[in-house]
Amino acid sequence: MDVADQPGADRTRSTRRPVVEAALAVAVLAVLGLLGGIAWWWVWEPSFYTVTQGQGAMLEPDLSRRFAADGWYAVIGGTLGLVSGLVLTWRLRAHRLVTLAALLVGSVLAVVLMTATGTLLGPTDTDAALAAAKEGSRVAMELEVGVPAFYLAWPVFALFGACLVLWGGTDAQPPRRHRPPGDLALDAWVPGARHVGRGGHDDVRART
Repeated sequence: MDVADQPGADRTRSTRRPVVEAALAVAVLAVLGLLGGIAWWWVWEPSFYTVTQGQGAMLEPDLSRRFAADGWYAVIGGTLGLVSGLVLTWRLRAHRLVTLAALLVGSVLAVVLMTATGTLLGPTDTDAALAAAKEGSRVAMELEVGVPAFYLAWPVFALFGACLVLWGGTDAQPPRRHRPPGDLALDAWVPGARHVGRGGHDDVRART
């Protein structure tokens, strides 16, 4: 490769790398969102309505589990958000602004995918199931988030993990530029160039 073309190629590569890293971070968060939705559905224990005189009534044991879906959603989303914020920021900390933007966008996408996955895997529409149920049968309550504030668990904990890494002073050092060997050879014969010799003394080399 021509030496004159190398700086341009390096600039193109350095500009493209943050975009690729950001896309990779968003993809990782999307996969984690799907896994989080599966985990949310897996650990959740549904509450049941009992059909009595054409209406659904919830007994005491089921009432105590009614808001468990919100709690598990916050725990799973907050844990995955914190871990993803720590790991992704530590791996991609060379470009702070791009990493934070990718982390925020990916966290929102993860919340959407986690909610949609858990809802699809959970029971169907409770109202329609109650309307078609017979007297004395039990109908499971659908899996959903009752408190909208819990949707923020993943993004908030992800940004908190990112701040822990960035404030910890673990920024990656930028790569050094490699100069062609010819430039180093010419520097040794530049008139008036100062070179540090052995023992800490400066030598002056001048071309005669």
